[in-house]
Amino acid sequence: VKTQRGRGGVVDGVTFEDIRGYNALYALEFYMWYECTDDDPHSECRSPGDSVTTPVVKNIVVRNVELHGVHRNVGVIEGLPESPFQG
Repeated sequence: VKTQRGRGGVVDGVTFEDIRGYNALYALEFYMWYECTDDDPHSECRSPGDSVTTPVVKNIVVRNVELHGVHRNVGVIEGLPESPFQG
């Protein structure tokens, strides 16, 4: 699940279940800073938006996951200060 400031919307009630993974660079990523880089100071993702343009991610369930040979991160969960992951 990837999103960023300025996109708005709600992701709610998603279940990731019975997943098997092998030799992946990343495994599970829940990230609200997608495509937000330090080299773009004019990007709308640099400063908090309003309630319409701030994405909300909540009620995500991950169960029965088996991963082997992950090369970087098994999991990344990073929300926004004004919109942390919920539930």
